[in-house]
Amino acid sequence: MKQNVIADELDKGEAHYDEHCKNILSQPQILAYFIINCFKEFEGANYAAIVDACKKYPIITGKEDNRFSGSKVIYDVFAHLTLSNNDSNDLTAFFNGELQNKSNPGYPIPKRGHYYQSYVEVGQKGEVFTNSDYQLIQKVYAFWIVMDHPLYMDGVINRIRNYDEPLGKEYHFPLGHYDDRELVLLYPKKDYDYEGDLGNHYEHALAFAHLLFSKDIDIEVKKYYLTKRFGIELYDELEKEFDSMCGLSKINRHLTYMEVLESIIQNTSWSLNKAMDIAGIPEDFRPTIYERFEELEAIKANGGYTV
Repeated sequence: MKQNVIADELDKGEAHYDEHCKNILSQPQILAYFIINCFKEFEGANYAAIVDACKKYPIITGKEDNRFSGSKVIYDVFAHLTLSNNDSNDLTAFFNGELQNKSNPGYPIPKRGHYYQSYVEVGQKGEVFTNSDYQLIQKVYAFWIVMDHPLYMDGVINRIRNYDEPLGKEYHFPLGHYDDRELVLLYPKKDYDYEGDLGNHYEHALAFAHLLFSKDIDIEVKKYYLTKRFGIELYDELEKEFDSMCGLSKINRHLTYMEVLESIIQNTSWSLNKAMDIAGIPEDFRPTIYERFEELEAIKANGGYTV
């Protein structure tokens, strides 16, 4: 079957890249950092203690939940944890972390986030509680990191949660009677000064997300600031995930450039060199692009088939 070779490779590369991103997000050090810097009940909690607690439980990537027919949900990162909150009380809850590429994928991201949380809540029946023991429902915490967004959303970090609003006589229900979900949406800025003041702990969470998942930061720069600025220990497994993620990011960028160049060449009579000049392809990417175009020409000479 004929294939668009570049697009096919790009799709595969992006899928592998996303997999490494999820693996990084699921590491106890990384998940714990977002928990204490995003969720109100854990603000100021002991980071080392949260990391140690996270290590005791399975943190699952790509968890498929299809308990309800025709409505399967796949969570990027999912965990059921018992952690000490900022009052040093043990709290058992569900935690969901999501990486979202586009800020406008055709639906409001908060809607999808709430849908995922509702799915977890309803799914507790028969596992966390039975019959009418609704007081046993455990809270669902979720954070969504959105990397590709309009400039006007740079630095946005919003918390969405239930609240109690008296409409008549002044009375408030105990927080634990309705506070069963918390959703935090993070939109990191396009650039951060990691030598300077990053702001409050919410802004630290944004800068941390940017350092982890920005495709524009060199791998050695990531490693340096993760250890020096954020205190992350780069043990072998985590370092390997970063190396793989950043390697794939560079490969995918090559492929994206090649898609652009192929389109230019198909619609003009320009040479590859002129197309690269017009498209502003960086010099350090050009040698590999020359090689890949030679490979592509060989595939086309074979009738457009891959072997």
